[in-house]
Amino acid sequence: MKKSLEDYTRVMRGRYAQHTGKPARQKLLDEYCQTSGLERKYANKVLRGQRRRGPSGAPRGAGSRYTRSDLQVLKSLWLAAGQPCGKRLAGDMLKLWLRSWQKHHRAVSKAQRERLEGISAAQIDRELAPYRIAGRKRRIASSALATLQRGGGRALRTLGRDHARSP
Repeated sequence: MKKSLEDYTRVMRGRYAQHTGKPARQKLLDEYCQTSGLERKYANKVLRGQRRRGPSGAPRGAGSRYTRSDLQVLKSLWLAAGQPCGKRLAGDMLKLWLRSWQKHHRAVSKAQRERLEGISAAQIDRELAPYRIAGRKRRIASSALATLQRGGGRALRTLGRDHARSP
C-alpha cells in the first residue's frame, strides 16, 4: 500500500506541476485527497514538494566542530574555574586557564588549543549544559534572610519580634 501511494504521489506531483490554473489544480487536489485520505492542506504541501523529507527527529544543522577530547579539556577547565557562565569563561579567562591547565596536566596540540581559544560564549554554554548543576542556590541579599535560610535561630527571633511590633 505504501509503495503504491508513493508511486501515485509521484505521478500526481508531475501532473500538479504541469497544470497552472486554479480550477485544474483544485480538481487534482480533490482527486488526490479522495484517493490518499490526506487532509487538503497537507496534500497541497505534498504535491508542491514542500513536505520535509528524511527521518523525523533527526538532528538538524551543522555538526559540532569540537572533538570529544576538546570537550573533555573544556569541561576540566570549566570545573577548575568554578563553573562560570560561558560569557565569563570565553576569551582571555579561557586562555589563562588553558595555559595553567597545560602546565599541570598535559600538553594540548596547537590545533586543539586554537579550537578551544576560538570557542564562543554561547557554544560553551551549549556544550556544557548537560553538566551544569541543576537548581543551584542563589545568594540572598539580606543577611538576616540568609541566616534564616541557614537555620539561625537568633535572626528568626529578631524577625519575629520586629514583625510582632509592627501595626
